[in-house]
Amino acid sequence: MAYLVTVSILWAFSFGLIKGKLTGLDPNALAFFRLAISFVVFLPFLKIKNLPLRVIAELGALGAIQYGAMYTLYISSYQYLEAHEVALFTIFTPLFVILFHHGFSARYPRTFWLGTLLSVLGAAIIVFQHAALDSIFYGILMLQGANASFALGQVWYRNRIKEWPVQTHQNLFAFLYAGGVLFTGLVTWIQNGWTGFTPTDGQWIVILYLGLIPSGLCFFLWNKGATQTSAGLLAVMNNLKVPLAVLVSVLFFAAPMNPIRFFLGAGCIGIAIFIVENARFKRPLSSP
Repeated sequence: MAYLVTVSILWAFSFGLIKGKLTGLDPNALAFFRLAISFVVFLPFLKIKNLPLRVIAELGALGAIQYGAMYTLYISSYQYLEAHEVALFTIFTPLFVILFHHGFSARYPRTFWLGTLLSVLGAAIIVFQHAALDSIFYGILMLQGANASFALGQVWYRNRIKEWPVQTHQNLFAFLYAGGVLFTGLVTWIQNGWTGFTPTDGQWIVILYLGLIPSGLCFFLWNKGATQTSAGLLAVMNNLKVPLAVLVSVLFFAAPMNPIRFFLGAGCIGIAIFIVENARFKRPLSSP
C-alpha cells in the first residue's frame, strides 16, 4: 500500500498544474510528450531477451489503453470542465476497477463493493459543487472513458504480470509507455494537433515535470503497487488523491475548503480503506 499512498500524494499536485499552466495546448500532443518523456526514462531498463513477441504486443496494447487513451480523454476534458469538476468526475474510477476485476474473478466479497462505494461517496462529499450538467456533458463522458481506460489497465496489469517472463517491473515498463506514445502520436497526427503546438519555456518545464514524476515514476509505482494488494484496496486507493489534492490546494495555493465536508468525506475514504484492508478475501500477487 505504501506505493499507492506515495503516488496519491504526488498526483495531488497535478490537477492545478494542468488547468492553470497548460490550458490552450493540444491535449493529444501534450499527452504524447508526457509519455515520450516517461518512455525515455525507462528505456535503459528495458530487457527484450526471452520476451515473446505476443507479450511485447500485449504490453504495448495495455499502455495504449491505460496511458494513451486515458490521457487523450482526460486532458481533453479540461476544455469543458473546471479543475474541481475534473476532480469530481474522476471519483468513479474505483467502480470501474471493481467491475473489470469481477470479470477475472469467480468469487468476490461484498466488503469490496461496500468499500468502493464508500470511497466514491467520500470523494463526492469533498469535491462536489453545483454544476450545470448540460453544459459539461461532453467533459463528463470523456472523463468516464478516461476512468475506464485507466481502471482496465490496472486490472489487466495486475492479473497478467504473473504470466509474463520478466525479472522486474522496470524491465517491461518502457513497452507500456511505447504503446501510449504510439497511440497519442497517431491521434495527434490524425487531428492535426502538431500545428500550433508551441509551449512556452515555462510550459515545457511543467511538461517535463509531469512526464518525469506524475507520468513516469507514478504510473510505474502505481502498477507495481497494484500487484501487491487486493483488488478491493486498489479500487479504493484510486480516490485517495482527492482529499490529498484538496489539502495541497489549501496549503500551497490558499484555496478555500469546507472543513466539515472535507473531514466527513476523508472519513468515508478512511473507513473504506479499513474495510477492504481487513476483508477476509485478499489476493495480492507476488511481485517480480
